[in-house]
Amino acid sequence: MADGDAKRSHVRIAAAILAALVAAAAVFTYLSYIAAFTPTDTVTVLSPRAGLV
Repeated sequence: MADGDAKRSHVRIAAAILAALVAAAAVFTYLSYIAAFTPTDTVTVLSPRAGLV
């Protein structure tokens, strides 16, 4: 029976690691999404647009 318990503990450890990786990916995605829409200052371009007619 001890062999079965060892297999279960390995599965639990693997599941915990996978859950941590998924949570980290979700947090990273959320933070990237929020940062993409942060307000920025207005940029003024003084040079003419090259190559556009």
